[in-house]
Amino acid sequence: YDGSTLIGNGPVNSSGIATLTTSALTVASHSIVALAYSAANPVNFAYSFSILPQNVAPADTTTTVTSSPSRGTVYGQNITFTATVAVVNPGAGTPDGVVLFFYDAVSVANLIGVGTLSAGTTSVSTNGLSAGNHTIIAIYGSSTNFATSNTMAAPLSQTVAAASTQTSLTTSASGGSIYGQAVTFTATVTILSPGAGSVAGGSVAFFDGGTDLGIGTIQANGQASFSPTTPLNASSHSISAVYVGSTNFVYSTSPSVTQTVTAAGTSTALSASPSSWSVGQAIAFTATVTSATGAVPTGAVTFTIDNNQTFVMQLTAGAATLNFAGFTTVGHHTISAVYNPGTPMNFVASTSNTLSQTVLRDSSVALSATPNPVPYQQPVTLSTTITGSGPTPTGTVTFYDGSTVLKTVALDGTGSASLSLVLATGTHNIFVTYSGDATMNPSASQVVQVVALQQGLVS
Repeated sequence: YDGSTLIGNGPVNSSGIATLTTSALTVASHSIVALAYSAANPVNFAYSFSILPQNVAPADTTTTVTSSPSRGTVYGQNITFTATVAVVNPGAGTPDGVVLFFYDAVSVANLIGVGTLSAGTTSVSTNGLSAGNHTIIAIYGSSTNFATSNTMAAPLSQTVAAASTQTSLTTSASGGSIYGQAVTFTATVTILSPGAGSVAGGSVAFFDGGTDLGIGTIQANGQASFSPTTPLNASSHSISAVYVGSTNFVYSTSPSVTQTVTAAGTSTALSASPSSWSVGQAIAFTATVTSATGAVPTGAVTFTIDNNQTFVMQLTAGAATLNFAGFTTVGHHTISAVYNPGTPMNFVASTSNTLSQTVLRDSSVALSATPNPVPYQQPVTLSTTITGSGPTPTGTVTFYDGSTVLKTVALDGTGSASLSLVLATGTHNIFVTYSGDATMNPSASQVVQVVALQQGLVS
């Protein structure tokens, strides 16, 4: 008996000894009672018993751990760790309970997983081990009948290599681009099987041959994009992308992509200040060069005056100005401009519009009124003289009282003209316009205020 529980019967041999073997005792302190009696002759033999204390301890165990695959694993690859818990002699039975799996250290942060024993084994899987050498520790947590054990004295070594990657490259202008046109290069980084994970946040370097163009950051979709801030020169470019790699991923280089850039077309506009020209007058000629893509042209502009004078001016911010001292002769004059892109040839040459004018001499108009003020109902004489360089001016002058035409008079041989008339009482704004002639520009006088007095008033 185990206490009052019958655990078995055994015959008494000729030496008076009865033996019972059992493995049914649980881990605890037991009182084993042996009761002896004669079932065949109970009258002649009295029964007797004896009590023996028996302490049963948990059976010792050993824990081992294996992995699959055991070698050649890479980051992101799924690895299965299997723990086997065995009973140490003289214990017997099949351990139950759970096994905790850790990597590198026994801590909550390093817990891989928890497995429940079935037939003495259990497994957990993970793809989260970083690239490097790791130690795997399995701890059997014990149960009622089996003692704890672990692999800390002989942990499993598991090496995880960085996962291989593959980088590809595309361009937003696969058919070629024009200088100054925005072009975006996109690199796609793929993790090769059996590796897995994400390269988001990593970096891709973009190159034009051996020249570093810049860096792009990989997004969640595995792509990094880059648009050169400085336009690629007009020529053929071999563009490549290099994923720089990380602890868990191996660097990779894309096949090169050819980006053909052609020169940008331009247009040249020519303007003059002032817009009307006179003999000896300084003029600023400005050529403004613009491109089809908005890129600011560089190079020089050749100004050609009257097909025989040339001046070369460098572009600044897309414009070149020629400060011309002025034409020295009366007559028809022209100017045009040709844009020359220089080196590198990122822009196409272009020719401006042609500016042309008949250049004349400037004239000036002097006006006087006599008398001023004018007595009531007395005539006033308005006199004007046209002056300028060169021959004596010819043509006509027109006298005005405000907006009212008083009269048009031809100039005499000295370039002068006069007009006498009686003005109504009041203040009059008198001025003269000169018509100009074949060699002289039109002009106008300053306004002269003429006061015609009322009756009875004297100056």
